[in-house]
Amino acid sequence: AITRVFDNEIFENNTENFAPPGNIVGVVPAGTGIAILAAHQVEVFGNTIRDHLAVNIGVVSYEPIGTFDDPEFEPYPTAIDIHDNVLSGTSDNPTGPLGGLLISAIGELRPNGPFIVPDIAWDGVLDPERDPDASPHELCIRNNGDADFINLGWPLGDADRPSEDLSPHDCAHPALPAVTL
Repeated sequence: AITRVFDNEIFENNTENFAPPGNIVGVVPAGTGIAILAAHQVEVFGNTIRDHLAVNIGVVSYEPIGTFDDPEFEPYPTAIDIHDNVLSGTSDNPTGPLGGLLISAIGELRPNGPFIVPDIAWDGVLDPERDPDASPHELCIRNNGDADFINLGWPLGDADRPSEDLSPHDCAHPALPAVTL
């Protein structure tokens, strides 16, 4: 399945997360504009996304969230393309377990502040079983104005992570086809 998110105004999505206890969506921090959780073939383009307390766009694998027992489940996001969006507003209040990951990573990068969450956050997890000859670009990000980025470097503690270097993600996937109803 493919997902295209385009031509939306997504702003101030700061209500408390109302997902039932134990529901996977319940781990998404309140104040998240768009959450791409263990998804595949996602194109986010032409949107205005602003003023979220946690993060404007988050890309997360299932790995920092918990375990699963379905052998058919693919926990790693693949072929994600985020382009030509307008992102703004300062995020500074992430909550819950994923918010804690954001807080820890930003604290490692900027121990003396400021505590501001970049517009786009990725947990940094790639499928350890993926073909080493496959494209290294599971996540492409480009042409989003002055939007900033953080690779959270899950699990924290690796020598070269977390990182705010967006250059490895300056790529493009083929545009996904329009859905015809």
